[in-house]
Amino acid sequence: MPLINPIGVASTNVLQTITSKVTANKSSTSTTFASVLTATITKVAGSNLLIWASWSFSFAYYGPIAFVRLVVNSAEVLRAGELWDQAQSGYFVYRATGLAAGARVVDLQWALAVKGDGTFRCRPATVPEGAAITVMEVSV
Repeated sequence: MPLINPIGVASTNVLQTITSKVTANKSSTSTTFASVLTATITKVAGSNLLIWASWSFSFAYYGPIAFVRLVVNSAEVLRAGELWDQAQSGYFVYRATGLAAGARVVDLQWALAVKGDGTFRCRPATVPEGAAITVMEVSV
């Protein structure tokens, strides 16, 4: 299917698209960033990656502080500010340029700010929480 640009013209610049989402419940009490969800794409030389990552997480009780970040090839590229209390939702949109051809890993990670500060949860199997990553490889 062609991508339609803002002026309504079909574009053939999309080389491939992958999507990954959390399907089983996950939780974390760690202050070290850990993967919530990973997507791997093998790109060609000269292309860019357009990345969309979204999440809806909750805490086991009020009071904790947590962080969410987007990592591309082991390098942090975006970080959400402090997430407080109750349920938190958000998203990242990022354009990765200058990456060499080959396998590239996109990782959505989370961490608590203080050890023992609660439990950060993603429970798509039981409540309306979740996380997803879509990576689109586009020619320049």
